[in-house]
Amino acid sequence: MLINFNRLYLILGFALGLILISYQIAMVGDNGFFYLIGTGTCLFCLNRFLLRISYIRIAPSLLVPFLFNVFVCLQALPFLLLPDAAKIRPIGWVFITVIIGLLLTIRGLVFVIQRYRTEPNKFAWFIGLLFVFCPIPTAMASLHLMVAIKGFELLP
Repeated sequence: MLINFNRLYLILGFALGLILISYQIAMVGDNGFFYLIGTGTCLFCLNRFLLRISYIRIAPSLLVPFLFNVFVCLQALPFLLLPDAAKIRPIGWVFITVIIGLLLTIRGLVFVIQRYRTEPNKFAWFIGLLFVFCPIPTAMASLHLMVAIKGFELLP
């Protein structure tokens, strides 16, 4: 019974995250925090679900930092909703994303270091350790990718 409740909890959390993401996309003029919370909720539920599946064995010390980087990369997707060749000044986005990247780096570093002794595959642990330091470069690379795709002009 407890396993079914946990799966139901994860499915409901994932659905809530998708609702928040779709609300943010529908309300383009809003500030973007629903998208941030929605993607975080979806990736949290996905992480918990992948760690519970017995036939997919992904090292947690590799999966968690990878999903941290995916989360930071997904934060740049709302830039696709803006018109082409727009002049933008994403100071608030950069500030929030760098703060989130720092917090995820610290949390990921603590998580990966704690998993060192229990991780049977030290190579996966090492790759996870490398992924831990990538959220801020991933965020900046995703911003520059959106600038290249949409042709934005970044204002100082």
